[in-house]
Amino acid sequence: MSTAFEHPEVYTNLTDSILHLIEFQASQDTASSQLQSANALLHRIKIRDLYRFVSEKLLDPSKWENSSKVEIRKAVENGIKNKIHDDRILNKLKRCGMYVDIVKINYGMGKKNPVEHIKFYLRSTDFDDGSQLEAQTIRSHQISCFVPHVFEEVYARVYVLCRVQ
Repeated sequence: MSTAFEHPEVYTNLTDSILHLIEFQASQDTASSQLQSANALLHRIKIRDLYRFVSEKLLDPSKWENSSKVEIRKAVENGIKNKIHDDRILNKLKRCGMYVDIVKINYGMGKKNPVEHIKFYLRSTDFDDGSQLEAQTIRSHQISCFVPHVFEEVYARVYVLCRVQ
């Protein structure tokens, strides 16, 4: 099942019935620890026992552009721990656990402008005399001023792993 995404013909047949199958097989005495773990995770999702969202921050692309997600995650975690000066809160956070998720939001082409990769068809001559359609890309100076100049944002989102008051 974990490799189903690599085979479209298998992936398209996966439905919500897989959730019921996991629940059923996990209840069997011979269920593997992985299956029981998957079932426990599904149970947490059903009862909405999710990680608590704390905050998010838009990252400066010039500072983090060449960093990996692991490096960003460690830097954010260390920055949070350095900002907490109350030992009681810091101990509670260490006991509970924290997760930093690095999220990239873009238009599907990373940092590239997707409009520059679209072909627009323009009439080269009048249709009455057998004209042809001509495919062209449109440059940024030909596009509305309302189109953004940044096409990807990276956020650091912080979650705590247990219920903290």
